[in-house]
Amino acid sequence: MSFTHLHVASAFSAHYGVSWPHELAEAGAAYGADALACTDRDGLYGTVKHIKACLASGLDPIVGADLAVRDGQGREAGRVVVLAHGGNRGQGYRALCRLVSDAHEATGAGGNPGRNPGKRGRGPAVGLDRLAERAAADDEALLTVLLGPYSDVGKALRYRRYAEARRLAAHWYSMLPPGTLVVEAVNHLSPPGENLSTAHAVRMLKLARDLDLPAVLTNAVRYCQEDGAATADVLDSARALTALARLPDLQPNGQGWLKSADRMGALAREISRAAGWGSPGASALLAATETVADRCRLDPRRDMGYRQPVVPEASVIGITGAPVAGLARRCAAGIGARFPARRTGRQLQDRLDHELTIIARLGFASYFLTVAEVARMITGMGVRASARGSGASSLVNYLLNISHENPLEHGLVFERFLSRDRSTLPDIDIDVESAERHRVYHRIFERFGAQRVTLMSMQNGYRARGAVRDAGLALGLVGEEISAIAKQLWRFSARNFREALAEKPELRDISGQVEQDRQLDLLVDLTERLDRLPRHISMHPCGVILGDKSLLDRTPVQPSGLGLPMSQFDKHDMDPMGMLKLDVPGVRMQSPMAYALDEIARIHQDKAAVAAAGHHPRDQAGSRPSYIAAGGRIDLDAVPLDDGATFELIRSTHTLGCFQIESPGQRELIGKMAPRNFNDLII
Repeated sequence: MSFTHLHVASAFSAHYGVSWPHELAEAGAAYGADALACTDRDGLYGTVKHIKACLASGLDPIVGADLAVRDGQGREAGRVVVLAHGGNRGQGYRALCRLVSDAHEATGAGGNPGRNPGKRGRGPAVGLDRLAERAAADDEALLTVLLGPYSDVGKALRYRRYAEARRLAAHWYSMLPPGTLVVEAVNHLSPPGENLSTAHAVRMLKLARDLDLPAVLTNAVRYCQEDGAATADVLDSARALTALARLPDLQPNGQGWLKSADRMGALAREISRAAGWGSPGASALLAATETVADRCRLDPRRDMGYRQPVVPEASVIGITGAPVAGLARRCAAGIGARFPARRTGRQLQDRLDHELTIIARLGFASYFLTVAEVARMITGMGVRASARGSGASSLVNYLLNISHENPLEHGLVFERFLSRDRSTLPDIDIDVESAERHRVYHRIFERFGAQRVTLMSMQNGYRARGAVRDAGLALGLVGEEISAIAKQLWRFSARNFREALAEKPELRDISGQVEQDRQLDLLVDLTERLDRLPRHISMHPCGVILGDKSLLDRTPVQPSGLGLPMSQFDKHDMDPMGMLKLDVPGVRMQSPMAYALDEIARIHQDKAAVAAAGHHPRDQAGSRPSYIAAGGRIDLDAVPLDDGATFELIRSTHTLGCFQIESPGQRELIGKMAPRNFNDLII
């Protein structure tokens, strides 16, 4: 017998799920499953990792989200699981992405959805009417809604409020399109009267039968193996900011793990026996579960655009015709601009042809034109910008004014940046003034349109200090005591807490206390369990995602701390989802450089004004270096790279305040290198 789990939270359900997607997929494949769902709380945070894990384990992926819902009057309607349908040209997945974005749109939940909603305002939630709108299109169901024990219907049945449950269920049925509503039964074998008991599951199934609704069996999975229950308890405490002893609705037991098909079959028989339906009832329940699973199996490439790079439309980046031809024309124009007084030789043309051939073969021409448009836009704002990293190895980048270093002059190899064997978009980092970074982000949104741009997010995992604080909170330890311990923890992972106690002399006092106090000993165990689990999501410090007008159909978004939308996918999801990630780091040294140029120009203009008044002779224009324009404005990109005075300063190692060569180690290195020109600095 095979069984498909339809309600599974991965570790990317911050403060809720415990196990990583690859652990869940491997466990599912080990017991013979051929499909597995990922239904993270409040979003699709682990979806791309889930897809990758399923493909590696030979499973069909199912994608969904565990979402809070509000009715038409804004009242809480509990939580439901929403699954995307497959086999509909991606319409199901697109509807799910938009629905998750809807849930976050009006909440301002920022970087920490779902944590302590009582004290921070209501968390992410979607209106029932919006859910109904997204669930179908053109009379075709695109989503399945699992109405389970955490919905308002499930809560009413938990307390035997049968009339209320029927009324609420009838409202759900009337609001949602035909073929989208399914009742979810969960049985964690908890005592009668508690949540997720056999009796509760029976009530859910009887309600489904009374209303002629299909019903499925799930295990509301939060961890891969039984021993994950304790970690889930700590996460519940951290989410509620409340000690476990005061938490009103703890897990009734440790049954929320990824059970085998045999165990799920036994649960189905237990529920059916209690309902008086016998073996046929259990078989029907399991068959209905697989029917729902079959319509929700996704083909990642066809339904999600997996591994298919997408960039802004040609018209948006100002080209007509084939992107490859447009890129070649821009590069030809760049030769005249970059080498105005020099005859271009065979070496330059051969190098350009070589790079363009590889770019064309990989289909990346639009990518380079998009990055060039962003670079042009930034410099047009009057903001200092410069490319860094391996992108400087590309002649195409140099000719497009993305990079300011001539790779031919410095002997830089293109394949260090991009080769014919690469299948993913390359990375080009554009450093900007740190003081202007947010203005640049806003300008990118304005230039390309909010439907084509989003910021990238990042998952912040538990480290030792945060882990010990949340574990201590769960145990109800005194805040001052936990703070005293946390302040002494640094430079080691939470998983190595016990090892550090034995090895680090500075932790000797804490080690002695742990040996004598069982509560502190438990604290160490719980702290190690939390290691690296996602603690919250936040805005990536420099990542911007660009795409075509379908971008928001490929990734859900939520508000960032900056007020701009950010994707729920992190940097590891960009290549699998074919997303163009542009790093625009804010570099502090760029801002002082821009300020210094403004000050030089201001002082020069003041001197010119004084000279014009007859107080001292005006500087002769002929005495100015070529990189200094009239009015004192310096063009840093035109400053020669062989200035003797500059390299004399570098060799002296007195480089405090000089970008990237000011640390003690860097000063020691350049002292040993004793560079006399720019090429001496290239390692």
